[in-house]
Amino acid sequence: MKNKLNKHSLIILTGIIIIICILLIKKRGIVKRYNEAKLYTININFKNLDSFQNDVDRIRNLTPNPTKKYWGPRGKFKATVEIEGEKKIKSKIRVLGGFRDHWKTEKVSLMIKSKKENALGHLKHSLTNPVTRGFLGDWIMYKIEEKLNVLSLERNYYNVNINNERKGVFFYEEYPHKAFLKRNKIKNGSIFRVYFNADSSYNVDWSVISSDTNKVHNAIQSILIGDSVVHLDYLKFAYYYAITDLGQGFHQLAPVNVHIVYNEEKNILYPIGNEWECSYFLGEPFQTCKNFITKPYYSKYSIHKFIYHNSKIRGHLYEAYEKIVKLNIESLIKENIDFINTIEGCLIYDLGANKKYNFQYLFDNQEKIKNMCLAN
Repeated sequence: MKNKLNKHSLIILTGIIIIICILLIKKRGIVKRYNEAKLYTININFKNLDSFQNDVDRIRNLTPNPTKKYWGPRGKFKATVEIEGEKKIKSKIRVLGGFRDHWKTEKVSLMIKSKKENALGHLKHSLTNPVTRGFLGDWIMYKIEEKLNVLSLERNYYNVNINNERKGVFFYEEYPHKAFLKRNKIKNGSIFRVYFNADSSYNVDWSVISSDTNKVHNAIQSILIGDSVVHLDYLKFAYYYAITDLGQGFHQLAPVNVHIVYNEEKNILYPIGNEWECSYFLGEPFQTCKNFITKPYYSKYSIHKFIYHNSKIRGHLYEAYEKIVKLNIESLIKENIDFINTIEGCLIYDLGANKKYNFQYLFDNQEKIKNMCLAN
């Protein structure tokens, strides 16, 4: 009798352990799947799909000129969002993007803000039409950021269903939020964008406030006057500019896309790699930053004019260029070839055309950066 009880107790204990393991694996499994080649699905269910579609049509009608941008107000619509196999989360969704490439087709880019963190630990993220991110362009720059230890936002691709209708593959981009600070072990920090006015005054747009805002303003002021009390992480900024030059991803240099982290504990500022949009090219490789930042609009209104031309950046910039020249991009592509083939296959299916990504320009840019380093 005693042996039977021990046997039953052992079976029950084993069962409990198995159940706990399954729950833990399920909770953490999506994070593991996030980097695998198989695509998982995000299900979105609008409470009132017609109202959302009417807002899309309204935005399209406001911009008859295909090149004209629109920054006007967007409706926010209630929906539930579920990453495959996880719980549905109540969210609010709006149309994303100031240019028609985000919403001229049925694959409309979305900004999603949820009441609770999703399975990836994000409260806010976007789902963009991959065309707007250079198909695989932004993703490969993300992998390069990882290799070079640059602070960057998580990105991946997902199948997306909207009210049970398949909309194809979208590019998932984390939005700077508290989860980003936690992941990068920044206890007291803030994330912000700064916009300069013609009179050199500025406005701050806060994404996260977890530090003393006065200290952030002091940090910005110290940049303006070149004070060393608040430190810039010159090497991280150098990598930020060097990677931009490698991929010619000038889109992230625009003030609206420049997110900066203030680490109160270390009294230091870092850049966040964000929205490279490598489908657009500007000037010669390794000249992208210089050409873009010196344009009149951006030289007046962007924080880059106070950082990029800082003498302390220059030495670090060449150090970052040399690291990029040594980067084995071919090996990086081979490591992820199954994923790349999966995405390219999906995009060809979705878009009805061959959309294979041309990695050759990265090798060409690498060679030109190497020649520039040798010349200097």
